[in-house]
Amino acid sequence: MKYMLLATGIALTALLIWQADSQEFLTSLLMAKPEWLVAAFTLQLLTVTMISWQWKLLGHHIHSGCRFHQMVHINMSGTFFESVTPAMKTGGEVVKAYLLKRAFGWTTVQSVALVGLQKVVSIGPLLFLVGVSLSLYLLTNGISTPQGWLVATSGMILLPVFLLICAVFIAPAGLAVWLEKVFPAKWVHTLSQSLHSLENALSQVKKRGNLGRHFLLSVTLWFLFPAKAAIIALSMGLEADLINIATVTFLAYMVAMIPLTPGGLGTFEATVVFLLLPLEIAMHQSMAFAIILRLVTFWLPFLISALYLLAHWGLGHARVPARTPSP
Repeated sequence: MKYMLLATGIALTALLIWQADSQEFLTSLLMAKPEWLVAAFTLQLLTVTMISWQWKLLGHHIHSGCRFHQMVHINMSGTFFESVTPAMKTGGEVVKAYLLKRAFGWTTVQSVALVGLQKVVSIGPLLFLVGVSLSLYLLTNGISTPQGWLVATSGMILLPVFLLICAVFIAPAGLAVWLEKVFPAKWVHTLSQSLHSLENALSQVKKRGNLGRHFLLSVTLWFLFPAKAAIIALSMGLEADLINIATVTFLAYMVAMIPLTPGGLGTFEATVVFLLLPLEIAMHQSMAFAIILRLVTFWLPFLISALYLLAHWGLGHARVPARTPSP
């Protein structure tokens, strides 16, 4: 099934390139200045490093022995698997939880709690930025347009997920109690325990006054995403202001979160092209922009993670870095 979805994503991307006129598309690709692309690549490497650092900082609230290199390994593995699974990154998060157990000797509850804690501090700022982007786009283009309909519909599809994330952040223990009342205990036992553990971890973060710092780090990480898009747009000479570029980038990310293809392959590119149409940017230019942006933000991390795991396996160290004794 996943190979069929992957083939669908590749076919959709190929169809878009064909529709955009391959010769003009290649010309637009070659217009991108190499030095600007190097800057975008550098920002992506900085993003990967900062994410691992964020995991290390959050991990200290559950286990004081977390090491940066261990979190790099865990995130590399997670990046690889979330890139090949069409499930809103849950494939990567499951792998991270499993590797956290192996690395630190944690229980499933502790591992899931850290994954949940990172998602709370990461998705919270994203929800705000996506909400602002959605509002700006609909105010500018209206909901009756095809683009407005796509944005509004995608937002409605993802709304239950967003509300669930908000509930996890506001009252994880309360959500656990509700789940225990609605579903049989054997179905939600581990999840319920993880939510209680998440509540404790959030309390520790708040007591130490670090919640604001973690949110600020997440906001910085999310702003690096449209920053890379802006650099690519400038390198290609696209006639679009930075606010429109940022808005389209966040909305395309939102649509790509709907689990249709692995890593949103094809759906992200198609959404970028579609949302840029009202800005009167030629299709071959918008397609080239979308492909380069995906190269920087998706294919580069995927390639790095694949090479890392291949090297790790080849060196005979396929296991997670040595387990840190529990305090």
